[in-house]
Amino acid sequence: MKLKKVVFQFALLGWGGLVAATPGLAADKSCFTLVKEQANNNFVLVVDRSGSMSGNPIRQAKAGLKAFVQGMGSDDQVALVSFDNKVKVELDFTSDHAALDKAIDQIRLDGNTALYDGVAKAVQMLTQTKGKRTILYLTDGADNASSFTIEDIRKMNQSEGILLMGIGLGQVEVGKLTELQQATKGFFQHVHKEDELKSIYLTAQETYRKRYADPDQKSGNAVLKSLPDGLPVLVDDNDTQNTTPYKASRLQPGTHKFAVSFGNFKWQCQAPIKAGHTTVMNAREDELGGDIVFLAQEPGTAVFVDGAYVGLTGTALKYKPDSKQWSQRALKDATQLRAENVKMGKHVITLRGMPDFNFGPEQELQLDIEVKYPEMVIYAEILQRKAVDSLGYEHKGKELYKKALSNPTLEELQKDPNSIFDGFEEMNKGFSN
Repeated sequence: MKLKKVVFQFALLGWGGLVAATPGLAADKSCFTLVKEQANNNFVLVVDRSGSMSGNPIRQAKAGLKAFVQGMGSDDQVALVSFDNKVKVELDFTSDHAALDKAIDQIRLDGNTALYDGVAKAVQMLTQTKGKRTILYLTDGADNASSFTIEDIRKMNQSEGILLMGIGLGQVEVGKLTELQQATKGFFQHVHKEDELKSIYLTAQETYRKRYADPDQKSGNAVLKSLPDGLPVLVDDNDTQNTTPYKASRLQPGTHKFAVSFGNFKWQCQAPIKAGHTTVMNAREDELGGDIVFLAQEPGTAVFVDGAYVGLTGTALKYKPDSKQWSQRALKDATQLRAENVKMGKHVITLRGMPDFNFGPEQELQLDIEVKYPEMVIYAEILQRKAVDSLGYEHKGKELYKKALSNPTLEELQKDPNSIFDGFEEMNKGFSN
């Protein structure tokens, strides 16, 4: 029997989120993984630096960011990410207040609003950390430049067990951001005046301490994913009114019964909630599917199977098709991204590159893949718009836009970096028609 690893999110009951354990229920060790959490807190502050933030808005935003830094605890690490139509890591994780203040001062404005890409980059950064993980974003407008969607962001944060907190200034999409907050059990505050930003940053920090932090580690967490996703979740035979992927924080220790409804089949797991740990589960309709290991030339690529978020590829590429026994070594490497028990048959695989650079339409690669065997490896090159599997078959990316662009290959980019902008004018005309 293969080990089922589901990432499970519990419904928070009120803000406390404590769920009573089922007395006398024995745990089934074949369907969950316990991950010990460190007591430290990791925050990524994601800030809008689009042109509309010029003047007093960015001044007040910087004051709010600095106030958050000033309120950091001894166990806190903070990273700073900014976005316009591109995403920039201003500073990686640190507890150095002076370094953070300097990075905040150096934020410069330009361009449009790629909020979702900024949050996606923060997710990637947090997956490399240990301890509690939180994103706090600020935006002053609707996203109009991201490769990632709001659904991608929801699934990524739920599946990775990340707390998402947000501040919306002025003309933002309040409805969408509120729904995102509700789905991720996080925090969202809409303000109309930039002079309120400093106090809102402090409110967000205080809210985290009171509602989400567990410094004494007296409670546990849970995360649950499924393939496909969007399936009803039950806990201790109670309908949670939520679907996969699903996460919960600050749960009472004890054994609980989790279930996911696959129509006529109900996946079930008796799993423990342990103080200072996250219980990770992965629901499948059956165990007769195949495992897929994903490798990507572009590090930290987000992978979706039939729209369900699977995870991020490794940040260091160890195996390539031109190396000896590359697929066999990748299959044996537990650090590589693996989708377990993918149902036999045809699936749509979407690989979306992180927004470290603006690759335009080449940020995403979509493939039709048929799962026929118990194990396979897929090596993808998003810029080249192709992938190779462990049997040596090449898969071409699907056309994602009505008008194809004359986009450069990786070799052409190396010769002429400016060629990445070729065809963008044609694309913009196509979108405006």
